[in-house]
Amino acid sequence: MELQDYISKVKTKLNESSVVYAAVIVDERTLLNRGYFRASLGYCDYFCHSYNYYTRVD
Repeated sequence: MELQDYISKVKTKLNESSVVYAAVIVDERTLLNRGYFRASLGYCDYFCHSYNYYTRVD
């Protein structure tokens, strides 16, 4: 699986979650073997959270 495909699947899981009512990608970067995105998540109980996700492919 390509790095960009993997990050897209993680973002899709966030959007499809039953406890998250809004997921906004604030920043996203991918390089050859590293990827990063930052999202602002809104939960069903109106709690907001900033989510950072880093991954690396060796």
